[in-house]
Amino acid sequence: MLCAMTALTLLDAYAVLAFLKAEAAAPEVRALLAGGDASLTSFGVAEVIDHLVRIVGANEEDAALDVAQLDLLDGLAVDAAMGLPAGRLRSRHYHRSRCAVSLAGCVAAEAARAGSMPLATADPHLLDVCHAERIRVVVLPADERKPVVANGTLTVIAPLRVEIAWALASRTSARPLRGNAMR
Repeated sequence: MLCAMTALTLLDAYAVLAFLKAEAAAPEVRALLAGGDASLTSFGVAEVIDHLVRIVGANEEDAALDVAQLDLLDGLAVDAAMGLPAGRLRSRHYHRSRCAVSLAGCVAAEAARAGSMPLATADPHLLDVCHAERIRVVVLPADERKPVVANGTLTVIAPLRVEIAWALASRTSARPLRGNAMR
């Protein structure tokens, strides 16, 4: 099922992107990364790189370098046996407007279940799925700049003011990230 499971907390791509974008979950994700007890699946690595390049417009090498400097580039290997439970999980819960959970999120949820570890996420849809499936989670704060949809209900929260300089200066390592994915 899962190879080399050593992390205590599994991050989903949503959590890593929240950190890189200095969203509300960034301090919690930073603490997990700094403790060295967090990891990402290889499928999650693919989703983060895809988002940074395709959505944010980052250079492929810069995006990979940013993820590598977080020590997440070598994600937990997910073998073919993980595909079946992840696909079943998504098919039970996915709905394009009420529960748009990603396939990578479902892979992360099933990997967390298989490894008996919590999944750290701020994704409201994935949190709903994990709750319904009794998968342990670390609930990260949702970014207040985005509308929050959970259980099919839209909640708009006042905008959060985040200084970009603070986010760039407070990365997990003392050395600045060399990639330009989020600059």
